[in-house]
Amino acid sequence: MNRESWKDKDLKNTYLRVGREGKYGEQYEEILLYKNKIAGLIPFYELEEDGEGILVYALNFQNSFLENLSNKRMECVHIENMIHSLIQIMLTLDEYLLDPSNLVLEMDHIYGKDSKWSFVYIPGYQEDFWKQMEKLSEEWLNYVDYGSETAVLWAYTFYQKVHNRTCSVEELSSILKLQTDHDFYKEKDTTDQEQTKTEEKEIKNKVVPEKSAASDKESASQKIKKWFEKINIKGKRKKESADFYDWASPLQDTLPEIKTMDKSSEKDSKKKKMFTLIPLGENEMKVIYINKFPAVLGRAEGEADIYIANPKISRLHAKFEKEHQNVKIIDMNSSNGTCRNGECLESGKACILHAGDILKLADLEFICQWC
Repeated sequence: MNRESWKDKDLKNTYLRVGREGKYGEQYEEILLYKNKIAGLIPFYELEEDGEGILVYALNFQNSFLENLSNKRMECVHIENMIHSLIQIMLTLDEYLLDPSNLVLEMDHIYGKDSKWSFVYIPGYQEDFWKQMEKLSEEWLNYVDYGSETAVLWAYTFYQKVHNRTCSVEELSSILKLQTDHDFYKEKDTTDQEQTKTEEKEIKNKVVPEKSAASDKESASQKIKKWFEKINIKGKRKKESADFYDWASPLQDTLPEIKTMDKSSEKDSKKKKMFTLIPLGENEMKVIYINKFPAVLGRAEGEADIYIANPKISRLHAKFEKEHQNVKIIDMNSSNGTCRNGECLESGKACILHAGDILKLADLEFICQWC
C-alpha cells in the first residue's frame, strides 16, 4: 500500500489505520461509505491525530489473505474463492458508482476467511486498478501450488487476462471453467502429449514450493509461461460485454482526467448522463436512475413513474423536473415529507438538487449524483 498503515487491537476488534496524506476522494463516496454497509467493503471511520486525518477500518479480528495462507500454497479452492470475490467487488463498485482505483488489491490487505473476502477502499487512493490486478496476478505465481495442474492453469490464465487490461467479469468467470484433464489434450497427437507431460514433470520437480529469491521466481514464471505456450493456451479473448472496467487500455488510467474538456463537450457529456439516487444506510433500495422528466416517485404502482414499495412513501410522494441542466424536486404533499441535506421541503415548492446532496424521502436516504 502506498500509504502509511498499521494495525492495532483492543478487546473488541482489530483495526487497520491508514494515513490520509491530505488526499481526499469524492464527497459522495465519503458519505456513502460512512453511512452504508456495502458488501465486500470494510467499513471505516475517520479520526484526527496530531492534526492529521486517519481512516480506521474495523477488521473484526479477520486475517489477511496472505496470513490465511500461512505456509500453505494457493490451491484451486483459494483461487476460486478469490476470483469470485474479485468478480463480486467489481460488480458492487459498478453498482454504487465507486472509483475502482481507490480499491486496495494486495494479498496482505484483503481480509476475511474461507470463501468470503473483503476489501479496503480508500477515497482518494488513486492507484490504477489494472496495475494492481497485474501485481496481484504476479504474486499468485509465487504462491500457487505447482503440484496442482488446475491451480497453475487458473493462476497463469488470470495473469494473462489481467495483463490484457480489457478483462471483463465474464472472462474472469470463464477461468474457473478451464480444466487440465485428458479432454484438454485429446486434440494433440501422441508425441505432443508425451512432450507436454515431460514439461509438466520438469515444472513439478524443479520448482520448489517455497518462497525463493527474485531470480528463482522469475525462472519459475518463465517455465510456467513456456509450458502454457507449449500446450497452446493463449488466453484468447471473446468480447461479450462492456462495463466500466472494459475500456481501459495500457496507455490509459482507469478514470481519465476531464479537466481540459472544453465547455461544449462538458455540456454534451452531462446530457448523456442520468440523474441517479444512490441508497444510503440500511436502505435496501437499488440505485434509481432517472432518465425521463417529469418523473413522479411514489407507492402507487401504475401511477408513479418511479415505484417504491415502502409503506412510509406516499402514493404520489414527489416529482422530479428538469429545467435546462438543473434537476428539481417538488414534494407532492407527502405524509412523511421530503428533505434535502436535513432541511424539510415545503410542499409544492421546487428545490434544485445538486450532485452530492442527501435526499430523504420519508425514512429513505439517497445521495444525488450524475452518472
